[in-house]
Amino acid sequence: VIKAGQSRALLLVTLYGCTDSSLYQRMAHEVVDPWLDEPSPKKSKSVLIRRLRDYDGWLKHNE
Repeated sequence: VIKAGQSRALLLVTLYGCTDSSLYQRMAHEVVDPWLDEPSPKKSKSVLIRRLRDYDGWLKHNE
């Protein structure tokens, strides 16, 4: 089940990946980063965590 927060995260991660916008990057991390503290996030969250990490690497925004 996809919830509103996950839909927002999907939108922000996708916009960040397509535009390389620092605004979308920040907003995506604000939504997705708290999921890193979850002991075992659902598959849909794990996919977005991985995708955001991939975009950071590809766009050379590694922290």
